[in-house]
Amino acid sequence: MTRKFIVSGLCLCMLLFSFAQKKESPGPMLSLVDKDLSDAVEQYKFLLKQVSPGAIPRTYDPVAGKLITSDASWWCSGFYPGTLWYLYEYSSDTLIRREAERALRELEGMQYDSSNHDLGFRIFCSFGNAYRITGNRHYKEVVLEAAKSLASRYRPSIKAIQSWDSSSVYKCPVIIDNLMNLELLEWSSRNGGEERQREIAADHANTTLSNHFRADYSCYHLLDYDLATGRVMRKITRQGAADSSAWSRGQAWALYGYTMLYRFTGDKSYLSLAGHIADFLLDNPTLPADKIPYWDFNAPGIPHTYRDASAAAVMASALLELARYSEQKRKNEYLGAAATILRTLSSDAYKARAGTNGGYLLLHSVGALPFHSEVDVPLTYADYYFVEALLRYKKWYAADSLKYYDGHALTTIGQFHHENNWLRFPIRYKSTLREPVWDESTSSAGIAIRFRTNARQIAVRWTLSGVHDGEEAGSPGVDGVDLYALTTGHWQYVGTGMPKKKSNESLLLRKGDGHYREYLLNLPLYDGVDSLFIGVNDTAVISRPVRTDLVTGRPVIYYGSSIAQGAAASRPGMAYVNMLSRRMNRPFLNFGFSGEGKFDLSVGKAMSEVDAALYVIDCTPNSKGEIICDSAVKLVRLLKKERPEIPVLLVEGYFYEDTYFNADGRVKILDKRRALRKAFEILKATGTRGLYYKTGDGLIGNDHEGTQDGVHPNDLGMDRFATNILPVIKEVLKRENR
Repeated sequence: MTRKFIVSGLCLCMLLFSFAQKKESPGPMLSLVDKDLSDAVEQYKFLLKQVSPGAIPRTYDPVAGKLITSDASWWCSGFYPGTLWYLYEYSSDTLIRREAERALRELEGMQYDSSNHDLGFRIFCSFGNAYRITGNRHYKEVVLEAAKSLASRYRPSIKAIQSWDSSSVYKCPVIIDNLMNLELLEWSSRNGGEERQREIAADHANTTLSNHFRADYSCYHLLDYDLATGRVMRKITRQGAADSSAWSRGQAWALYGYTMLYRFTGDKSYLSLAGHIADFLLDNPTLPADKIPYWDFNAPGIPHTYRDASAAAVMASALLELARYSEQKRKNEYLGAAATILRTLSSDAYKARAGTNGGYLLLHSVGALPFHSEVDVPLTYADYYFVEALLRYKKWYAADSLKYYDGHALTTIGQFHHENNWLRFPIRYKSTLREPVWDESTSSAGIAIRFRTNARQIAVRWTLSGVHDGEEAGSPGVDGVDLYALTTGHWQYVGTGMPKKKSNESLLLRKGDGHYREYLLNLPLYDGVDSLFIGVNDTAVISRPVRTDLVTGRPVIYYGSSIAQGAAASRPGMAYVNMLSRRMNRPFLNFGFSGEGKFDLSVGKAMSEVDAALYVIDCTPNSKGEIICDSAVKLVRLLKKERPEIPVLLVEGYFYEDTYFNADGRVKILDKRRALRKAFEILKATGTRGLYYKTGDGLIGNDHEGTQDGVHPNDLGMDRFATNILPVIKEVLKRENR
């Protein structure tokens, strides 16, 4: 028998077997993984140069030295672009990305193909990864449409998806491979697709669990159903050695499928079945010590028959995920077995040398031996799951260190200039603004950083400008930062960076799931920032945001006092100006200046520099009643002279808590309100257009629980303020078409 059937000697088997018996050490494996991924990038650059326009690689004929390609209809057509996207995710190589995008263009029409079940393989592995990595919404639309096409093959009478159309051979075939395509339905139903797709996936998974498996937890390849009665007519193993045999890739599909289904559903029966399948595979007496299975676990002629690298790659990827959901002893077993597989596949016995094998990564895969199809050749899905397993190991099990990136390299919001600092105003305004206003403007209230990452850990380092060495920092609202993630259309709080001194470091996300997400980091409300760096685990990708939430569109400028700046908010995100920005999905500029929000014309000049959607003026808390009318009129007229098209909203102050017991204090606030109302009436009477007014009644509620100190809103008051003024701002913007 030739050497290709027996790819490892006794010494190698014993060495690899020893690794599976103890807890896996990530250090040497990480070096191996990085080398494999780097080699894969270069090998696929070699492969893509051989691909003709309109073609998609399928396999390679080593005898003829010929690349075999397919069109988009072949069931494996999504694996090549999927592998390219994985390699782009690792390398950021633009050549790899361009080829991935070309292949997607070839595949796009397949989203409407409902002729078989392979839409998950073709579309989710390709467009699904492309959307996950790039955030391009068009890719998501393709995935959602493909899920509709796949769902159309659901047959209620059998509570499963029919794999292939009826023929003279099969009435209603359902193959074990179909489990893999349920990921398309599960993801779609949770990301804007039809809710019933989740139910279809559950039905199919449960039907397969009940009917496909034998007592030893091996599975048949194909079940043929009677659509009229729902009865199973035949159980066969079409691509295996016999109907009663355990075809290796089929067992791997089952392991991967139920592990994936547990990820989406949390159904313990799926996790239990995945564990039993893993036991069948890893404890099988015909599984070699190097963990690369023969093409069928019951193949005749073992050990003198073919190994299947594709089944091994699927197993490795599945075991790495199953380990994450398992108790420690089993986790070590699964992780060790997966590492053994990856080591073996990385060896010269399975990994092709650079520039050989037609550009594919792995040797020795078996497609369908009973049909003499693609036997002992490279296959696109072997490469796909090999690269996926490498990336999974790197993301989930490598001992990552944090790599820090300057916040200025990402996207800053809440500023109206592009200077390399964290100031609210351009430095040139230092000589224009009153000195106390400038001093307050150097705090970073309302400034935030938008970015996108797949990090499992997110940290921040920031240095405060207002804290001297040796001094203690203030509260999280004063000197801290906080992080939000964009989840299902809204911003969800993640964590707070707690300040301690001048220079601070805080871990905001500790054990994330590694999914790509958009993030928002709010800077301190009452202190300035000299420097800020965002840290992510060094295997993660971080970039400017893909989505435009909070980034594009005309900003609302909110000019006010310490209340607007965010005094007494427990953390930056709880300031009501920041709340309004998140709720309206619109940028805001926070021009709140503690004690110094006094209708300054110099501030108005700065406001007029910005092509804003709306100017909100809320300056009565810091202003004496006798100057409010005249100052407000002058400020509005300045703004309207410079920006006549931008509407202005005047906001009254609310009653402080002591004014319910102090008549003089209540009179002062009433006087301020009357002065502001008078200014509004003067401006309206003299033809000022686009001018609006909001009373102060009820802004922070009427139960007297909305402040920290009787004046400044606590978090409850901040939320109420945002809730009460939000519809007013929305109505103004709607009326003014802003």
